[in-house]
Amino acid sequence: MISSPDKGFIEHIYGVLQHWNDDVKIGSMVFRINSMDKLETRIPATPFTLITGTPILLRIPREKYRAYGFEPKGRYESVYWRNDHPIELFISQIENNLMKKYAEYFGFSIDHSSVENKDKQQLHIGFSNKFKFKKQVSTRVPMKGFDQVVIGTTWEFEFDNANVDMVKFALDSGLGERNSLGFGFMNVLDK
Repeated sequence: MISSPDKGFIEHIYGVLQHWNDDVKIGSMVFRINSMDKLETRIPATPFTLITGTPILLRIPREKYRAYGFEPKGRYESVYWRNDHPIELFISQIENNLMKKYAEYFGFSIDHSSVENKDKQQLHIGFSNKFKFKKQVSTRVPMKGFDQVVIGTTWEFEFDNANVDMVKFALDSGLGERNSLGFGFMNVLDK
């Protein structure tokens, strides 16, 4: 699956792959395209639930942990969020990360210290207090010439009053970090 908030990019990829007859090589794996579909992201009426399709990764700077009265183990500048870390830190970091991606994509800047509450509220996705941690996972990802261990988490997020534009953007771009490596992709839970 390829996901992006840029519909022009999706159309371009779709057009190229429609006429592709060769195998597709990704790393050491070889694929043949048998069929393709374009899926339209539909946000149901509230309430609805999003579930992680792939784990969410969040690297959080040490000073942010300290602001929450938590001292992570190790001497790293940034630490992957884990299930024994403050949940408020996870929600804050995931919203800030999404707002940053949204602002970069649409070409405006966000200074968190000077954004008016009204403007900042328009960029929040609308996480309620109804979320369920599912599990923590670790995997190895090739980065900078070697395998690095990354820690991710899987979730269910229920939305009662969501910012539909931000939810759609999150579904198209992913939540958290390393989305280009396949992390942080979300699905609407069919009920």
